[in-house]
Amino acid sequence: YGVIKDLTEAIKWYKKASESDPNNENAQNALSRLGIKDEEVIVQDGPSSPDTSETASTQKVDDGISIDASGTGFVIDKRGFLATNHHVTKGARGIYVCLQKDGAWKSYNAILVKNDPINDLSIIRIDDPGFVQFTSLPYNFSIDIQDVASDIFTLGYPQVHIMGTEVKYTAGSINSKSGIQGDPTHYQISAHIDHGNSGGPMFNSKGTIIGITDSGLDKAEFGDVNYAIKSSYLKSLVDALPVKLELPHDNSIEKLSRVEQIKVLSKYTALILIDLP
Repeated sequence: YGVIKDLTEAIKWYKKASESDPNNENAQNALSRLGIKDEEVIVQDGPSSPDTSETASTQKVDDGISIDASGTGFVIDKRGFLATNHHVTKGARGIYVCLQKDGAWKSYNAILVKNDPINDLSIIRIDDPGFVQFTSLPYNFSIDIQDVASDIFTLGYPQVHIMGTEVKYTAGSINSKSGIQGDPTHYQISAHIDHGNSGGPMFNSKGTIIGITDSGLDKAEFGDVNYAIKSSYLKSLVDALPVKLELPHDNSIEKLSRVEQIKVLSKYTALILIDLP
């Protein structure tokens, strides 16, 4: 899951509707909800995205950024380092991190810091003059192995071209401490994930990051069987960096209700947009 077709098919039609009728409030409101200024969007035919044979449109924003695919990521260091999946960033010519701030989308240029193709992990960093580092990260990160039946939840941006750009929450439990054919790097989870969830954070009931969502079996054949990479493998990748990161270590949201936890954690869960060659 992850690298998906664009979110621009909807934008294309809203854009056309807006151009043909400048008084079309529905189209204008839809573009606004998507965080797109009317004058910034140019839609043109583009290449197919990596996991579909259909022809996709390509969104171009500002100075020619073409958006071919998307996934999810999350902040792991207040200086603008994020984790996501390798298959989200693989082959990217440009990476753009979109975060919700004060009720509006903020988009930043990002660069790849380090890849781990074997464990399907990537660390990226916001590299943008408009970015101001976070003062703190009000959640925790744990590499402790979680028990079977432990409650978990995820945040992500699945199928944004259909479901929209509001962050999506799913909940479930850990079904197994291993993945496909006993793979020890993964958990099997019951929480639903879909295309676009890839690279998103998985939390325990306290709102602590314990994994990274990345894959699932064919739902038509196997039902809702999904997997998340254990956080210890992300920690190993972090430890291999030439720069020392300060992973989240704040317990302040542990006693909050789930509703309030989501309000906090959503601010640090990013929509990752990818420009492919």
